Amino acid sequence: MEKFVEEKYIEEHILRKKAIFDFLIYNQKGTIKQISNLLNTTHTTIYKEINQITSLSNQVVELKQGTIYLHITQEKEIKNFYQKLYKESDFLSLLFFYLTNTNEKVIETSQFPISRSKFYTVKMKIKKFCKINDLELKNKRIIGSYLKINWIKSIMSIKYGFNYYPKNNLIYHEVKNFTRSINTIDNCYLTNIELEIYFHHLIYIFNNQNQLTLTINEKEILSCIVMIPPKLENSLKNLINKLSKKKKQEILNYATLCFFFLNTHAFSPKITCDYKKVIYNLFIKAPVINDLINRIEEHLEINLKNNELALNILFNHIKLYCMNWNMFFSLDYLEDDDMEDFNSELLEIFLNWKNKYDLPLYFSPILVNNLYRKLLNTANIRKEPRLFIYTDSWIKYIEISNFLKENIPIKLSLIEYWISSSSELISQCHPNDIVIFDNIEYFYSVNHEHIYYISSIQKENLTNLTEKIVKHLCSI
Repeated sequence: MEKFVEEKYIEEHILRKKAIFDFLIYNQKGTIKQISNLLNTTHTTIYKEINQITSLSNQVVELKQGTIYLHITQEKEIKNFYQKLYKESDFLSLLFFYLTNTNEKVIETSQFPISRSKFYTVKMKIKKFCKINDLELKNKRIIGSYLKINWIKSIMSIKYGFNYYPKNNLIYHEVKNFTRSINTIDNCYLTNIELEIYFHHLIYIFNNQNQLTLTINEKEILSCIVMIPPKLENSLKNLINKLSKKKKQEILNYATLCFFFLNTHAFSPKITCDYKKVIYNLFIKAPVINDLINRIEEHLEINLKNNELALNILFNHIKLYCMNWNMFFSLDYLEDDDMEDFNSELLEIFLNWKNKYDLPLYFSPILVNNLYRKLLNTANIRKEPRLFIYTDSWIKYIEISNFLKENIPIKLSLIEYWISSSSELISQCHPNDIVIFDNIEYFYSVNHEHIYYISSIQKENLTNLTEKIVKHLCSI
């Protein structure tokens, strides 16, 4: 994760300049004293950092009588500053050199204007970084999984501005058009950052087709639990036919595995029910995964198999564990790495499961704790009562829901919870949910504890109904 890398490896003076610039973006100005207190450092240090920020930012920062002003007119000025700032980092610069170097005879120290002792200190940091990601620094190059290496290159480009691939050639334009079309393909959805990462991966592999070999572990994952939507696979094959005359299957395998790891919406509303069932059968019905889910359900006392949100969270985390590495960038489903409420029992469950099946997985305590929090939050969401309006009239639903939204003084989920059949109610409602119905026959057809009948939509009836609901909510 970015925070992990920035706290462990990127130099303190780089992070301090970023913190100052972040403060100015949100506040437009600030005094030396304010920022000094915020960062717990001396006024002298802040003056020094401001001078360097002014130089890097093309004078968009101005210091007048102890107050710093920010003059930004375009968003790209912010991005340009951050990328210039990160290129001042010895760690990031040397890491990028080792990621892209192809010449084993190059003299490393000649590439960087820093002292020899500082160079070797930074190099040791990079070796540690490689080790935790199951990579190796050897012969002046980072070696190991090409999927991991290209992933790190992608973030080096997107987040930190280190680019090395050719632009404005056929590969660049074809891949750009392809990635722009992904979210128009059935059962495909990637966030903007995921699309950017995928774009960079495809650029790298089409420009460096000798870097396509998957590790044994990656091949096993590909053969066991990886699948992508059929229409995406066809689009990928068309792209490969345009851009490559050899290694077509290797490129397809790489692109398929990459999409699988990037796709964080496998059970989301963006995906059709039929395709979700295919993923469900592949994922849940695998005996090894099913055993893990049973263990987690027993420990947390929640039902994962019938909870799409929880399944999506678990699915995404297991993919990270399969990769056996520490992601050094943020994903939508990862939170801060605060370990204050760390759940060691869940980690123990994962470790016992791994040992039972002799699985080549890595369980980062941070990621396991993140999973724990997410699953608990999901369970709490299910426990909070929601209010459903059971009527075959859309007009009645709107009138009742609008009245209740305005008059129930307790926060309650009441958006788009219209049901018009008993089958919908059975499939969507949980025990604590409240159901309002307008047809007395429904009372005898539905076995649900918290149900309220309203005979007609008159203010008096709605007011009485609201009082009953509030009283019920207060009791629970």
